[in-house]
Amino acid sequence: MTAALDPNVRHHADKQIAQHMQRMHAALFDTYDLKDVVRYIEEKTYLAGAKFSFKDHEFQEDILSDTSRDVNVQKCAQVGLTEAMARYGVSTCRIMPYFSVIMTMPFAGDATQFAKTRLDPFINESPDLREAMDCNLDNSEIKAIGTSLLYLRG
Repeated sequence: MTAALDPNVRHHADKQIAQHMQRMHAALFDTYDLKDVVRYIEEKTYLAGAKFSFKDHEFQEDILSDTSRDVNVQKCAQVGLTEAMARYGVSTCRIMPYFSVIMTMPFAGDATQFAKTRLDPFINESPDLREAMDCNLDNSEIKAIGTSLLYLRG
């Protein structure tokens, strides 16, 4: 059996070609991918009129940059991870075409409150995110950001 016919070799080659094409597309269209979500958050989102920064919360960068299928985080209260995850959800929708994120809360009222008090303020503060929002699908249950969707459920 030759290497060209070996399914494992073919799969590896196909994967490399696909990754190469993704990198070319990103470079050509100046886009981001999941590895770049931290960069997008720092470049395109704001807090109190200034670009968002992970200063003094650098551990969040490692969590948000992890592209593993499952990421488990155990946290104590008030370390800013809710804010970071909110920005992650919105930002991945912005930088990944045709992507979906589902954010779940214990109750429907929690999801509504989260959308209004945590998501909407930083979306409205970011020119890039504001421009990407579809006003026909922008409420406390679903947000269309570019070609992607963010769902909020309780």
